[in-house]
Amino acid sequence: MSELGSIFNPGEAEMAQHLQSEKILPAPAPVAADPPFDDEGEAIIPVIPGAIGWALPPQPPAIRRPEDLEDAPDPEDASRTS
Repeated sequence: MSELGSIFNPGEAEMAQHLQSEKILPAPAPVAADPPFDDEGEAIIPVIPGAIGWALPPQPPAIRRPEDLEDAPDPEDASRTS
């Protein structure tokens, strides 16, 4: 223990001794088992986030051209009639 440690942190020696005596156990491993089945006997495989949907890059926005907008109905007109 340093002299500054004893002045500014009086419990430093006890804490260091306590941390050295602790045992760190590994995390429990998951147990392998058969997947659950639905009513038809098909195995239910859960979707892993990031493996399919979130791993895809975002799609670019759709470009709407003026000629496409002329044929489309105006959303403001639809809200006024209802």
